[in-house]
Formats: sequence, structure tokens, C-alpha cells
Amino acid sequence: MASSRSLIFSSTLILALVSGCGGKQDAKPNPTQSSPRAMDGGAAGAAEPGPDKPSDARVAASRAVKSDAFHKANPQLGMKPPPAPSAPKKIDFNDETRRDVVDTLGYTVPQQWDTQTPNNKMRLAQYDVPGEGGGASLVLYRFPGGGGTAQQNIDRWVTQFEGEGGKPVSETMKVAKTTQAGFELTTVDMAGTYSPPAMAPGAPRAAPMPNTRMLAAIVEGDGNPYFLKLLGPKATVDAWAPQFDAMVASIDKGQ
Repeated sequence: MASSRSLIFSSTLILALVSGCGGKQDAKPNPTQSSPRAMDGGAAGAAEPGPDKPSDARVAASRAVKSDAFHKANPQLGMKPPPAPSAPKKIDFNDETRRDVVDTLGYTVPQQWDTQTPNNKMRLAQYDVPGEGGGASLVLYRFPGGGGTAQQNIDRWVTQFEGEGGKPVSETMKVAKTTQAGFELTTVDMAGTYSPPAMAPGAPRAAPMPNTRMLAAIVEGDGNPYFLKLLGPKATVDAWAPQFDAMVASIDKGQ
């Protein structure tokens, strides 16, 4: 009788181990693979998916499912999954703009930038910025307590980027300071492979995003600083850089 029980236990254990190993292989993504579609819109030259490399669509879908599950399980964080970037599309640029006033900050944006509902409480406004490289996003932040000095934020952003050829992005980024409408403005321009930070402890991290550019403006002088960040595929951000500069030049106290 004891021998039979031992045999049954051994068989059950073997089946459990086999099933467990198989389940891990199916569920565990390859951490070295990233989603080029997220940043370059599936541009020519992207590697074709193979049997050991998931397609861009599968990577994006997996990331969206994990993000959605995390945010649904943590409603206390006041966050929703970030909207998917818009598909690549040709833009016929024009000079049409509109004036937006958010909190105590006023500025103009191109009419072609679509206003979105902010997906968490730290975002005062966000916009979808379309382009041939795939959609980018412009986000206006203001944090309780200030969110750190301009230099502290620049130092943190530097850790999220890797320059071309593995060079530190600090060697190629551009930083400028000016005063305007009673504000002190610090503008930042950096590009390379972007590694998005986790939105909260335990939140899933997105895959690194190559060929990414960020244009940012830190606006100080009226309470807690404002942070404006245009982030997305380099081709798209390159195309809209003059309009971002014009937006920054239009910043005032929203009266």
C-alpha cells in the first residue's frame, strides 16, 4: 500500500514539474527584445519576427494587458493605462494653433495635436502628437511638493536615456535657460534609447524604446514648477520641434 502511494505521489510531482516548466516558458518574455514599432512605427529596417522573437504586435499587446491588469488591481493610485500611440501617418503641416490655459499656465499648441484625457493625477494635460514615425505625446505635469529642482529632474532624465553607440546622453543633450513672462524656463533636448520608468512600485516596465527624442521645458516661478515633455519617435519629434519651440515661446501666466 505504501509503495502504491509513493508511486502516485512521484507521478503527480513529475507532472506538476513538467507543467510548471512549460507554463513558465510560455509566459516569460525575452527581456532582451524590444518593440521597435512603439518608437519608429515599424520603419523599414526593423527585424522580422522569428520563431524565438515575438512580433511587435504581440509585444505591444502583452505590455498593454500587463499594464491594464496592474492599474485595475491598484485603483488607489489614480492611474489608467496610458493610451496607445497613434499609428504613423503623413502630416500636412499648417500654422493653425489654439490657446490652452491649464491651471495657471497658458500656451498655444498646433490644432493637429489632439487633446486627451490625462491618465493619472500627476498629469494636468496631455496631447497626442501624430507623425510619420508614429505618435508621440506631449504631457504637462505639476507635482505636489514641487517634484525636485530643474537640475534634479534633468539628472533623472539622463538615467532614462542611452545615447547612440552606448555613449552617455549627457554628452549630446542640449540645455538652455531663459526668462519669460515672469517665469524661469529651462529647456532640455535629448535623444537615444529611452527606458521608461515604472509608474509605481510593482508596475510593469515597458521595453526600451530606441530612436526616441524628448523635448522638455521646466517652468518655474509661480508656485510648484510645471513640466512639459514632448516624447516619442525621433522622426515625429524632429518634425514638430519648431512647433514645440513656438509653444514654449508662447508660455504665460494664463490670464
